[in-house]
This record gives sequence, structure tokens and C-alpha cells, in this order.
Amino acid sequence: MHKYAQIDELTGICVGVSILSGKVVADHMVLMDEDSLVKPGDIYKDGEWIVVDIPDPEPELDRIGQLEFENLELKLALAELAEVQQTNNSRWLNWLKF
Repeated sequence: MHKYAQIDELTGICVGVSILSGKVVADHMVLMDEDSLVKPGDIYKDGEWIVVDIPDPEPELDRIGQLEFENLELKLALAELAEVQQTNNSRWLNWLKF
């Protein structure tokens, strides 16, 4: 088995790691040791690997969580609207008493 890192030829960034049954001769494929810990995102420059720590993305709310949050915002907006409407109705009723 042969372990290769596929790199972007312009930037040297590793875009994939493969374990193949045969040898490959290609400029964008770099033969590695089986124990190599190279991963996509690492950079190959002048025959050496530069390890790049890519931070984990911020966890996003799942779709249900997003909808629940939007639902709460809408409930708050409706409550505020009902309060304004009630205030306006009471003013109208007071005006009718004259």
C-alpha cells in the first residue's frame, strides 16, 4: 500500500489523502510514510509539510433550534402588538363615553 497526499499545485495545500494499491507518478501526488499525520489543509512547501491547525467551526443552531428561536421572536412581537392594540382600544372606548 502507498499513502499519498494530493496537493493543489498552485498553493501546495493538501486537498486529500489516499491509500492506493500501486505507485503513482504525478506532480500533485506526494508519497508519504504510512505513519504520516498529514491531513487536508496542511501545506507542502520545499519538500516539507507545514501543519495548519484549522479551528472547528462555531456550532450552528440546528434547523429546529432556529425555528424555535424565530417562533419565540414572533410570539414576543405578537404580544407587543396585542398590547398596543389593547391600549388603542381602551382610548377609543374612553372617547365614546363623552
